[in-house]
Amino acid sequence: ALSGGVTTIVLFPAPLYRLFRKEGIRFFEEELSNTPVRFYYMVPLITDEKLSTIVPDHETFVEFLLNKKVLGVLGFSKSLSELDFKNVINQYISDSILSEKPIGGFAPPDEKAIDVFSSLGLRFFTYIRSEKSAMKVLRNGGYLVLSLLDHWKLKEITETITKNKISTDGIVLSTGLLDMRELSRGKHLSNLLSYIVELGIDPVEAIRFLTVNPARMLGIENKIGSIAPGKLADVVVLKDLTKFEVYATIVDGNIVFSDNEFHISSKIISYPKYLTETISYLRGLNSELLQVNTSSGNNVKVRAIKVNNENIDTEEEITLLSVVNGKVMCNITDDILYLSLVDLSLIHISE
Repeated sequence: ALSGGVTTIVLFPAPLYRLFRKEGIRFFEEELSNTPVRFYYMVPLITDEKLSTIVPDHETFVEFLLNKKVLGVLGFSKSLSELDFKNVINQYISDSILSEKPIGGFAPPDEKAIDVFSSLGLRFFTYIRSEKSAMKVLRNGGYLVLSLLDHWKLKEITETITKNKISTDGIVLSTGLLDMRELSRGKHLSNLLSYIVELGIDPVEAIRFLTVNPARMLGIENKIGSIAPGKLADVVVLKDLTKFEVYATIVDGNIVFSDNEFHISSKIISYPKYLTETISYLRGLNSELLQVNTSSGNNVKVRAIKVNNENIDTEEEITLLSVVNGKVMCNITDDILYLSLVDLSLIHISE
């Protein structure tokens, strides 16, 4: 994170809590406390019944986090009437149970939800679902969170924004979960900035998508997001405004990373066993499960996913693979391999 210019991380702890419970969250807190990186939690305070599949004991989960640095995420609940929803929100505000104000609201790309948050004057954010909903969010003062996961719509969105001269004050860039190797190298956000600039966004304007805009969205712009008297002394020095390579990262006025070197002490993390054995695949994994069978002859035409290391987009490639005893064979020479995916989503675990 620090080598990529990241000084503050906002965590959505529900998946952590679901997998690792309180002990796991405490472990991550302790490890993060040994680094200069700041972190906040985003906790869903109002949501629909789906949350029970994310966090079985939601009330205990929220209570556990309320004495920490929590940013409230108000998920629009379709089970509540609009009036009841407003009353609940106002109650949260009056009780001041959150460590930061104003409350940042999460609205799904739902017309009614956007209208309610907008009418209450709450900050709210959402993710891309369609160009229409994205434009409504921005026009109603909301925030649109973009990541490389959305690259298939980024071009369309940016073209609409520039063509219609829509304010970009509501655009926020996020790491998403695209490529952990890129993230660990500190290159992920640099690549995202470069791509946004390639689509026609001014470089200085694009930097706001990672600094002042997210700070305002979260209601902590009085602390971070820009350089001003009274704010935290966090500064990122870039080598250029094309590749956005980070030369130095400063946290609390201290240089923690510069010229490809860290200036902080580090240690090897020893993970508890319960953190490394969280998924149980009841059917068991074996080579037969990963095999593709066919009744075709000696060869079969397949659709492969071609990865281009110079581009974030993948491509479809039609190719021939040999068949042996009814099983489609990989082609090691041409680097065509099987890819088996275990998907851990926020809602459920699927095979």
